[in-house]
Amino acid sequence: MSYSDLDAWQQRSGHPVNVTLVPAASAFRLQGEVPSGELEAELALLTAYAREPGFRSDMATKIASVGQMMGMQIEGDTAALFTRAVQRTLYGSRYQELPEQREIEATTGAEMPALLERSLAMAPDIAIVGDIEVDAAIRAVAATLAAGGARPVESRSIPSIAMPMSGMRSMDFVNASAASPVRLGLYWTLPNYRSGRRDDRPARVAAAMIEARLAQSIFPASTVASPPVARAVAPADIKGGGYLGIVFSGPGMAVPQIRDFSTSILKRFAFGRFTAAELAHARQIVTAEHRAEVESNDWWAQRLGVVLRDEGTAQALGAEAGDQRVDRRAVAAVFRRLCRGIAPIIVVSNSAGPAANEGRLK
Repeated sequence: MSYSDLDAWQQRSGHPVNVTLVPAASAFRLQGEVPSGELEAELALLTAYAREPGFRSDMATKIASVGQMMGMQIEGDTAALFTRAVQRTLYGSRYQELPEQREIEATTGAEMPALLERSLAMAPDIAIVGDIEVDAAIRAVAATLAAGGARPVESRSIPSIAMPMSGMRSMDFVNASAASPVRLGLYWTLPNYRSGRRDDRPARVAAAMIEARLAQSIFPASTVASPPVARAVAPADIKGGGYLGIVFSGPGMAVPQIRDFSTSILKRFAFGRFTAAELAHARQIVTAEHRAEVESNDWWAQRLGVVLRDEGTAQALGAEAGDQRVDRRAVAAVFRRLCRGIAPIIVVSNSAGPAANEGRLK
């Protein structure tokens, strides 16, 4: 059933159901979002797509045209080129989300059945999030996805990666005299927040403190073209993929100066040279962001899917969803770890094309 067919059926039946295929590192998801009273109709639709995906004869042509459009969007967007370079540097080509142009050109619709049919034949993991009674959810699943013969169970696992060490890559060329704009990213690996708990909020508070201090700093006008951004990221579905990153835009000649200034801020923080007001402000920002996240159905659906594939994360999810106070000691520990003789992984991307340099500045 095409989306146009689905739209027509929605109008005839009055059921506002929908379906989306969402790829991820450890699994793909067929998902939809409907009012709680439409749960069984939605599950019936997902069941139909899972059991009879109905690969259309025109699929290869449509996928090729979408791929061409996607490739043009990526190659024409300097921010996307930089993001792709970061993903490739930190995660490797296996888990980078934005594809290379050659990968897009080599992908055809003929591959889709082989990619999806085996997994679709397996028993699915099911996560339901929302305002609905447990008994009602069980009845809806029993009448749809759980009906019929037993299906084989796919082996469950969450991929694990080893982030590159700072010494593994070397950036031996940065045109220090160039005034052309570049994007610069400094990245430090974070510990795997999955041993009993998975609470990355101290690192997120640390990132908020870094961003605020950088925003208050007086850079020469020629050094930074836009305010720096600092973020701590801990992917739910990739073990070992956490990092703290700082991203700048500015002229290429300023790269060494920006790097040195940023690392000096981290060192000062590691020695406890930050105020209670800085900590409180950063903590307030992260707390507000976190509360908004845990009120999102998407946040829970993604993480419950991970729990179903890796039961050891159930306890960690409870800690992650809680509203725990981040104290000074926990944040200082993050800064000390970042400054423990580890140089940042650095990615530089020219505005005129793909990443020119990746690795670590000496």
